[in-house]
Amino acid sequence: FDCTNTLSDKLQETLNVAVEAPAGIDVLLSILCQKLEYSVLGLIQLLNMFAETCSAKLKFTAKDCDSTTGQPDSDDGYEDDYVLEDYPTTFNDRLKPHLALHREEMGCMNELQETFSLSAIRTLDEAVCNIKYFLCLQPCEWLDKVPEGKSAHFVLFSGRP
Repeated sequence: FDCTNTLSDKLQETLNVAVEAPAGIDVLLSILCQKLEYSVLGLIQLLNMFAETCSAKLKFTAKDCDSTTGQPDSDDGYEDDYVLEDYPTTFNDRLKPHLALHREEMGCMNELQETFSLSAIRTLDEAVCNIKYFLCLQPCEWLDKVPEGKSAHFVLFSGRP
């Protein structure tokens, strides 16, 4: 999550995103933003098991501060939160870079197989090229090379970092 403090008279500290995900969807890792001054971009990162859409709330400690200097009035702050828009996870969010190197450690839970019917595309080469471009993927093990005369083809893709 990219975060920007839009309140000139507040300093925000220990920012975290609390996810309200469906049962069975867990946050595996959360990286906090320790301090967010006015108009400064901050970053909060989450790694979670996948759901189609999650609700989220930004939780932080707010401190009153001088709007011209940005210095807090005191060391005391108060807990606050801000409800965020639901955020969807997409197909690209489910990809791990360099799949060939990590395939065994990931297990079958992190694998996704799709079959595409591409009637508007003239050749399999064109289809593979379009899938690479549309999904922002890179082929593994030279499987993007389609042998001549084939009417179907298997391609293994990996997500780019």
